Amino acid sequence: MYCINCGVELSPGQTICPICETRVYHPDIKPEKIPPKFPPKPLRTEITIKHGVLTLISGITLFSALFFLFLDLLLIGQKDAETIIQWWAPLNYHIEWGHFVIGAILVLYAIFIVPFWFKRIYPVLVASMVFASGVLYLLFIAWQTSGWWWFLPFALPTVAFLGVLTVIAIAICEFLPNLRLVCLGFTFLLVSAFVVGLELLIDFVFTGGISIIWSPFVAILFLVVSILLFTCAIFPELRASLKKIFFL
Repeated sequence: MYCINCGVELSPGQTICPICETRVYHPDIKPEKIPPKFPPKPLRTEITIKHGVLTLISGITLFSALFFLFLDLLLIGQKDAETIIQWWAPLNYHIEWGHFVIGAILVLYAIFIVPFWFKRIYPVLVASMVFASGVLYLLFIAWQTSGWWWFLPFALPTVAFLGVLTVIAIAICEFLPNLRLVCLGFTFLLVSAFVVGLELLIDFVFTGGISIIWSPFVAILFLVVSILLFTCAIFPELRASLKKIFFL
C-alpha cells in the first residue's frame, strides 16, 4: 500500500503517512489490524507512592503541631513551683509560645510540601507561596506581640518587594527563555539598589537615623554580577564560550 500524496510505501495497518501525514484511505482495501509494537503502558505506581509519602508527612506535621500545642499547655512556669508541669492546675492552662511554633511548622509545610501535591511543580506558584507564607507568619507575630512598629514600615515592604521581584523574574525566565539573561541582569541590578535602601530603612526604623556603612560593598557585588549577565546577553560568542567552560 502506498501513500496517495507522496507515494511512499506504507506498512500494513498504517493509517497515517509518516512523511506527509496524509491519512491513508482506500475504499476497497481495509487496513489490517496489527497489534502495537509496544505493550500498553502499565499503571504508574509512582503517583500512589508519592501521595502515600505526602500523606505520611502531613500526618507527622499534624502530630507535631498538636504535640507542641499540648506541650505548651502543660509547661506552665510558676514562681516557687517545684515542677513546671502543672497537671493538677487546669485553670492555669494557656498558650504562651506554642502558636508561634505551630505557625512556623505550617509555613514550612506550605513551602516544602504543598507544591508536591500538584502533578507539576510550578516555580511561580512555589515562589508566590513562599513569600505569601512569610508575610502571613510575620503578620501573625506582629499581631500577637503588637509589633506593628516594625512590621508595617520594615518587614512588609521588604518581603513584598523581594516577593514581587522574585515572582516576576521567575515568570520571565520560565515563559520567555530568550530573555533570561537580561531578566536576571535587571533583577541583580534592582537587588543592588535594594540593599542600599534596606540599610537606610533599617537605620530609620530601628535607630531613627540614616547612615550607609555596609550596603555599598554588597551592592557592588550584585552590580558586577548584573554587568556580567548583560554582557553575556549582548555577546552570544561569550555566552557560548561560558556554556562550554561551565557545561551549561
